[in-house]
Amino acid sequence: GAVCTSGNYAQGYWLGGQRVSHIVDPRTGKPCDQTPSVTVIAPDALTADALATALSVLGTDGLRIIEKMKGVEALLLTIEDGKLIEHRSSGFRK
Repeated sequence: GAVCTSGNYAQGYWLGGQRVSHIVDPRTGKPCDQTPSVTVIAPDALTADALATALSVLGTDGLRIIEKMKGVEALLLTIEDGKLIEHRSSGFRK
């Protein structure tokens, strides 16, 4: 198994005096700043890494995809009202 984390806390760039994520939503061309950290547990590193980046774009909507995948769990941190909020797939705590 493998664990991978994607996030905007370690990498990013400055734009107009504001730090923004290096992960870009391909649908909008804009940085993904609402999900600063995603950790995925998966059977292999390739899957975990790809899903962590995808969930950085999809946000909590991506948890519906994770729930359908065997052997895959995820933890997302989002920013809501200036606070970090944890969102987990149903089996993440195990």
